[in-house]
Amino acid sequence: MPELNQKLNQKPVVLQGLHLSVHTPTEERLTVQIEDLEPVIFAELGLEIEDWMEIVDEEYKVRETRGRGWQGRGKRITKDERVRLLKFSPFPSSLSNVLRSIRRELYIEIHKQCSVLEGSQQGRYKQNIYILPYVNAGAFMVYLQTLDEKINELNKDIQLFQKTDNAEIVFNILTKYKVAGLLDKQWSIPHITFDVTPLSLDPNVVLNMVEAQRGTIADQLNEEEQQGLERLQRSLQVQYKETVIKTIESLKTELNGIMSKFIMAKKLDPENARIELEQLRRKAASIGLEAMASSVIEPLLMAIDDPQKAVENFGTETIFGKQEVSKEVNMRIEGLIDNIFG
Repeated sequence: MPELNQKLNQKPVVLQGLHLSVHTPTEERLTVQIEDLEPVIFAELGLEIEDWMEIVDEEYKVRETRGRGWQGRGKRITKDERVRLLKFSPFPSSLSNVLRSIRRELYIEIHKQCSVLEGSQQGRYKQNIYILPYVNAGAFMVYLQTLDEKINELNKDIQLFQKTDNAEIVFNILTKYKVAGLLDKQWSIPHITFDVTPLSLDPNVVLNMVEAQRGTIADQLNEEEQQGLERLQRSLQVQYKETVIKTIESLKTELNGIMSKFIMAKKLDPENARIELEQLRRKAASIGLEAMASSVIEPLLMAIDDPQKAVENFGTETIFGKQEVSKEVNMRIEGLIDNIFG
């Protein structure tokens, strides 16, 4: 395809955007932990807390839930002595659920607005890298403000609950076991915080940076140290390539999701396909992958309403429900990677 090759033969990819890290408050902020309980006290207190939870959750429930409980574990002091720890929330579970909902909504939005690069495995979790395109930064900040407003409302609900009979009941239960002091704290949920670092990965900078430094300090390095700099340069080049490919693969996953949802589905949805493809096109262009925006996503956008463009780009009068279009898109993305690093 001459047109595709012409679009791909461009300057090297310079990835840019904001490296985003967010910190969300969890439901742990609405819990208390009672330590060093003797087994009998542990069991008695646990039963009273469980009864209280059932009553308060029934009164404050928003929708049917599976219920909740307290957590406990034991610790051996000596061969014949063991103490236990009890952990629970002295608030209705509906308040903790607000925090779970906020965290879930936030990460849905992050995946929508950012390019998500799969990171290293940390236990059961993967430490993903989030690159926020500059074009989406304003909308993301507005969204964070809406979540902070939900947290403000949650804090009001927390304060109101502390004045209720149910709050007094749990206070009296803990007073009975001489641990009510654990409730004597400022119960307030902080806003979501975030860190952003401007990111720009230019292959020319990667290629020349170490070489320039080596020229400046060459007379201060022995042969082994100079070889170390060469290894560093090769490592930087490999990391650049891996990051670009991961970014392209992330956009490819989003694109395949849009096609599966709106273009290949039995129920066709041209309007939403157009909206989401345009959002993805803007994201790709903003982070430095103009070639993907112009050679892969734009042809799909043009083909939605123009059969002639569908024929020109994909050899079919419509892109909807055509598996060959999906295959062609994936082939173009593979060609893009080959062109960048070939």
